[in-house]
Amino acid sequence: MSELVEGLYLNTEAEVYLKASCQGSYGPKGEKLGCAGSATVKHKFLEARKQVAFSKITMLNMVSWIFSLLGSDRASVNIKKRSI
Repeated sequence: MSELVEGLYLNTEAEVYLKASCQGSYGPKGEKLGCAGSATVKHKFLEARKQVAFSKITMLNMVSWIFSLLGSDRASVNIKKRSI
């Protein structure tokens, strides 16, 4: 089962653009320097995204395993795996 869980999430590159306001700064002589407007900042990072198809297969396996633990006649129910 642990070998299945490893493939549940996939690291994908993601980007987010944010507008950052500028509060200004002080120059070397103590004078206040203003800004020309907000800056657009691009953040790039790796994001773990769940693989939907893999998640469905894992869920179907878990359901059939639970039914087999119950020991009832439900365990013989054939769970149809839909094409993913």
